[in-house]
Amino acid sequence: MKTNYTIIIFLCFVITKKTFSQVVTSDNRFEMTLKRQKIVVLPTYSDNSSFHPYYYLPANLHVSEKNGSPEFSFLTYKKDDNSDIEGGIMNFLLTWGLNAEQEGRVQNELFNQDSTATLMGALMVESVGFEITGTKQISQILKKTMSSTGNVPNTSGGKLALSFKFNGEDTKAISKAIKNPKSVEDIDLVFKFRYKTMNQTDNWNISLNLCDLFSYVITFPQCVR
Repeated sequence: MKTNYTIIIFLCFVITKKTFSQVVTSDNRFEMTLKRQKIVVLPTYSDNSSFHPYYYLPANLHVSEKNGSPEFSFLTYKKDDNSDIEGGIMNFLLTWGLNAEQEGRVQNELFNQDSTATLMGALMVESVGFEITGTKQISQILKKTMSSTGNVPNTSGGKLALSFKFNGEDTKAISKAIKNPKSVEDIDLVFKFRYKTMNQTDNWNISLNLCDLFSYVITFPQCVR
């Protein structure tokens, strides 16, 4: 009896592992644009002709939200109201992944291409790193003042915390950029990943333009003080 029970458990494990396998292929990949974002969806193997599972590559990098507000904070400090700015700090959380509405739109477009297609969620990926692009003033300030960072999340909904500590002059420059987001259109915040297909390992990056980030958070007075 114990032997039979062990066999049953083993078979359940094998079946479950196969069911949730994410062995994707680059063949028959599906691509679409969603709010200026490139969405790439890859199919997995299925021996069921009426069910074709798909997974999307990381997408929709954005500042995370809590209680309807972005998890972003920019604070300046000085000795008193009559003193010059002495410094500042900026903290925010970045996350990625499609929300339910976005997944629904991708599913609808995918269904138009393949009536048996089912979007299963985000593909399992390996995080590689984080980068701030650009060589101009604001980019250099951010690179040199980044005081702490964690690992890029390799699952949808995971968060990366970024912290910056500025001196007086850098604080003024960042404050000016937040109030004039178009001045930092040349800077991107980039998440880097690797993922495996049946035949190879590929690289995949997603980015958030700093202009878009500042344009969004400036509409929340409690986030920029």
